[in-house]
Amino acid sequence: MADLHTSALAPWLTPWLSALLALALAQSLFLATALLWGRAGERRRANRWLAALLLLLSVFIGHAWLDLGGHLAQAPRLQRLLGPLPLLLGPLLWLYLQSLLQQGRPLDRPLDRRTAGHALPFLLATLAWLPLWIWPDALASRFGAPSSPGLLPRPLLLFAGFKALHLGVYLFLSLRLLRQARACEHGAAEAGLIRGLSHLSHLLSGGLALAALLLVADNLGLASPLSPDLCAAAAFTLFVHGLAFVAMRLPLGYQPPLAPRSESTPPRPKTPPRLNPDEREQSLARLQASMAQEQRFRDGELSLEQLAAHLALTPAELSQLINQSCGLNFQEFLNGHRVEALKLSMRAPENRDKAILDLALEAGFNSKSSLNRVFKKHTGLTPSQYREGAEPP
Repeated sequence: MADLHTSALAPWLTPWLSALLALALAQSLFLATALLWGRAGERRRANRWLAALLLLLSVFIGHAWLDLGGHLAQAPRLQRLLGPLPLLLGPLLWLYLQSLLQQGRPLDRPLDRRTAGHALPFLLATLAWLPLWIWPDALASRFGAPSSPGLLPRPLLLFAGFKALHLGVYLFLSLRLLRQARACEHGAAEAGLIRGLSHLSHLLSGGLALAALLLVADNLGLASPLSPDLCAAAAFTLFVHGLAFVAMRLPLGYQPPLAPRSESTPPRPKTPPRLNPDEREQSLARLQASMAQEQRFRDGELSLEQLAAHLALTPAELSQLINQSCGLNFQEFLNGHRVEALKLSMRAPENRDKAILDLALEAGFNSKSSLNRVFKKHTGLTPSQYREGAEPP
């Protein structure tokens, strides 16, 4: 593989890239340490996977930093140290996202055979790679020197192709997890964390795809201004810097409540009635006034606790009141008022030129995905179809 320090880089650019790599190395080690030592509670499993991912990225970034400075030229074993390690990158990212998003698996469950199986390709590749790492000259004697200094021997080229395919599958699964999570309805904190991780995963996927294309170009004898190793290192660096930025705004180990209830979990006992008939009527009148007159449903961050405090009720009393009076849960109750408000806004002549999403945000919706799903559930139409005057099915 081409050395990073021999890439066609402007002389003034090398120190800046070296500084960015060094900063990313320090950030990845700091974040990994904070995640391992922090009091995570039920987020412990997800935090450990993320810490392992960051430690792996620190190895890649540190290797690139040393290579960019020309420190690996006389160290063939260090040059070949990374060989099988990319086979851990995809599984660690996917396992972190799966644990974070609670895809039907208990967080405190110990490592099972299925989870351990994700490391099998890495272990097999390590066994095959070990002789080449111990005896670096064995590669040339066994497979022959490549026809050009920029080319890989055929066995290593096939191995690189397998690593790219392996990583591509896990990146696809990770992005699918995030896409499914973004389609669900969340509060601002959950949505912000999922959106940030989704952007970073797309950035990582794009950078690694570009690195793979550069590797193909190098082995076809095509000149490229950037080495594949440096491109991959840049993608890892941006991912770590982006993760640090997300950590300043949101807790990386935050646990979005996405997991469906396990069938073995016993249902919670029903709360006995807490309000007598007179209190119930008075509370229902205050609730209806808060929706019709104050229009508190337009607050996209309105929670059960906040509305209950406003109505001088406990959350359990408000939840029971809505359920018994309307046959809905709290979120369905708010969404019904938001849909009706949006329908009125779209029919108003003065809003003819306003975007539907802007009107939806004013009505209390938080995202386009939740808007389309909730609106179609209530009306049988998408907001665009309703605005165009389509008849419900």
